[in-house]
Amino acid sequence: MKKILHILIFVLLISAVLCISASAASWTDTDGRTWNFNYSDSNKTATITGAELKAGEERTSELNIPAKVYVGSVEYTVTKIGDGAFQCGTSFSSSNALSKKYFGHVTIPNTVTEIGGSAFAYSAIYGEVVIPNSVTKIGSNAFKGCVGLDTVIYSSAMDYVPSSCFSGCKALVEFRTEGLIKTYQGSAFYDCQSLIKIDISPNTEKIEGSAFQGCHCISGVLDLRNLKSTNNNSPLGGNAFANCYFLEGVKLGTYDFNISAFSNCSRLKYFEVDENSKYYSS
Repeated sequence: MKKILHILIFVLLISAVLCISASAASWTDTDGRTWNFNYSDSNKTATITGAELKAGEERTSELNIPAKVYVGSVEYTVTKIGDGAFQCGTSFSSSNALSKKYFGHVTIPNTVTEIGGSAFAYSAIYGEVVIPNSVTKIGSNAFKGCVGLDTVIYSSAMDYVPSSCFSGCKALVEFRTEGLIKTYQGSAFYDCQSLIKIDISPNTEKIEGSAFQGCHCISGVLDLRNLKSTNNNSPLGGNAFANCYFLEGVKLGTYDFNISAFSNCSRLKYFEVDENSKYYSS
């Protein structure tokens, strides 16, 4: 009996290993790009884990991520771009730009619901990226260090920007949303030196530490009166707008905050605090 039990366990283990190994595959599209992915037979979905260079390529010229991939004749819908799928190292500089494998414009299909952490970090994608409204989850550092990005059109299904999501995107000028962002997590746009247009709307409730630190080009007057304290914690983190050299004024609510939120904002002249604040007065 024990021998039969051991054999059954062995068979089950082998079956599990085979199932795991069978979940990874690759498929070549009509343009000759080979995509690596993991897939699930239970719901016929796939997670893109990377792409291969075409014959003769030194780097990609564009990344048109497919909406569907195939294992034989079986179709799988791409619902996720995996953690680190297109990450290129841990830094970006003029000396290593041309050594990046992933280079060019990226297109994300509207079948994707999740973009993993560091999915495109330090890659040489550039221009405009549209994060489709199908996306409901993005990991931290997803586009960190993508110095060629200049415009982001953000999913309307997202009410937060993850930590360090666009940190170090030095050419990023515009971040477009539909006014639905509630939380900017820590360092979300840290060192985005060219960023001019941001979305601080009546829906915005929290801006965490260093979220916009080093965004030199943010200017005018920011209305932050609608930020909301939770559990007596300030909704405005330390260094949130530090080194925003062209920022001219801010309007603040009744909450407490650390003055470091605006450290080294050398042109800040206008500072208005809600008259009901028990912490500060204008």
